[in-house]
Amino acid sequence: MSDSNLSQDRYNILFLRNKEKAFKIALDTRKFELELYWKRASYYWVFIATIFAGFFLILSNQKNIPSVEDILILIACTGFIFSIGWLMANRGSKYWTTNWEKHVDMLENEVIGPLFKTRISKSNFKKWKIHKAYPHSVAKINQMLNIFIIFIWAALIFFVLDKYYSLSLIFNFPTIVLNCTVIFLILMFFLCNTEHNRGEITFEKPNDLK
Repeated sequence: MSDSNLSQDRYNILFLRNKEKAFKIALDTRKFELELYWKRASYYWVFIATIFAGFFLILSNQKNIPSVEDILILIACTGFIFSIGWLMANRGSKYWTTNWEKHVDMLENEVIGPLFKTRISKSNFKKWKIHKAYPHSVAKINQMLNIFIIFIWAALIFFVLDKYYSLSLIFNFPTIVLNCTVIFLILMFFLCNTEHNRGEITFEKPNDLK
């Protein structure tokens, strides 16, 4: 382990006298971060849906709008940038949620026992039984949809460039969209599962201990 990382033993010593209080704070902060995550997600979903509506509204009335190509490329680029911002916000929120989940994992054993680490075995569920429960990760699904939206905006940008600015594309627009759809369906099916074991996640030492 790197000298800059905090060992399990050192972690236990730091919170020896305040484990119950630290556990409560970790739980409350984790809950707060989860609430913020979905509030941010709702904000971006609404804003990007509005940009999509504006894009297709203008596209459907292009004959009545002067310089329609400039407006469309501006809207498409705006949607692309906001989708990138949404991805970065998702990753930032996931980082802090994981941080506090790890605190809960390390503190809970001596406070309440391994409650949050004890889960129903994944072997009880089958992925192909789509009418029944399965431990998919809601956050991962949201993030994969986010990345798919980024590719859709990129495809729309190329569509506008090809249609109005005579940009020669190797693939036509329907091919790009269909290929992206198939790829992301496969990725979502295999990658968007809940991780029962978060792996080796370590904490950095506080500054006053370095």
